[in-house]
Amino acid sequence: MKRVLTVSLVGLFLALLVTTLAQASPPEYFYLMKVCPSLDNPNACDIQSADPFSQLVGGQIIYIDRVYWENPAAHLFEIARIEVTTGDDSGQAIGQVRWIKDHGLFTIGQGSGSLAGLHANGRIEFLGLADDRYAFSLTGTYHVDPAGGDK
Repeated sequence: MKRVLTVSLVGLFLALLVTTLAQASPPEYFYLMKVCPSLDNPNACDIQSADPFSQLVGGQIIYIDRVYWENPAAHLFEIARIEVTTGDDSGQAIGQVRWIKDHGLFTIGQGSGSLAGLHANGRIEFLGLADDRYAFSLTGTYHVDPAGGDK
């Protein structure tokens, strides 16, 4: 009797584990290029390219509650909440950026519309000047919550 109960519990555990693993998508590569400041909003950056989320092209990264300072060694520090919008107005997501010395970090989540369930994080790098504006790359990983919402 104990053997049947043990085998049943192990079987149930394995079934739940396989179901959970099948539902959770593995992290995948994410790339975005932005130029700052935006042509129409000094508190935003224009998204120039994005892979795999092509709907972001033409959208913006809007900086909200932005705080930045420079220390005596001339290192810039910044933290801001952001809103990411799609170029086709099909979705939006919120997140945060942090800039420390010569690179930044980003986190994006709580998406809606075509960005529902999106979670991305990674690194921000300065690329140089593009049309007299500052160009940056955002590279990292993303996954989409199968429930379509932020948990």
